[in-house]
Amino acid sequence: MASAPPPVHAVDWAHGGSTAWTTGGLDVSGGAGGVGPGRGIPGDTEPTRRPSLAAIIGIALAVFAFLLPSWWALPVAAIAIVLGVVGRRQFRADPVAGPGWLSLTAIILGAFVLLGQIAILVTALATTPA
Repeated sequence: MASAPPPVHAVDWAHGGSTAWTTGGLDVSGGAGGVGPGRGIPGDTEPTRRPSLAAIIGIALAVFAFLLPSWWALPVAAIAIVLGVVGRRQFRADPVAGPGWLSLTAIILGAFVLLGQIAILVTALATTPA
């Protein structure tokens, strides 16, 4: 009966130079290292996540709407919500389309700005004398 080869400490250059304890080609390191599937390595088996451009633009518009006066912030916040919804649909159709929190952030920020500005405008219009 042949015994297993002794453990060898080797550098795995095919996966970014991470070190792994191997036993005859069997990786027993437990998956250490910062490089692995889905991290943008050419020839990788898993696709790389790419963030939704619509969600990123939606977040940028929602943040920009904070800086605008009330009347101008309403359409910008509404566009941010729509872009967040588009990004969310892209994510649900293809989970590789980036992290889902990007689209949720665009939707939540846009809704917060839109509702806040509507409240400010309603209060201002209701309290102004005729």
